[in-house]
Amino acid sequence: MVEQEMKREMGKWLMDVAKYMFTALLISTIFADMKEPIIIYCAVFSAFVLLFWGWTLFGSSFDGKNKKR
Repeated sequence: MVEQEMKREMGKWLMDVAKYMFTALLISTIFADMKEPIIIYCAVFSAFVLLFWGWTLFGSSFDGKNKKR
């Protein structure tokens, strides 16, 4: 039970970090002239990895009979 809660909280935290990365990237591309597209690609890839990892942890924290969604 405690392990499932830890997975769920870690998943939520990773998804939040991914959202913050997307937001920072969006704001920085609006207000600054990005000359290096590799920075954008790396940030988007990292955010997708964190989002997928967080979603996987968050989804695996629920068992089949005790869903709290």
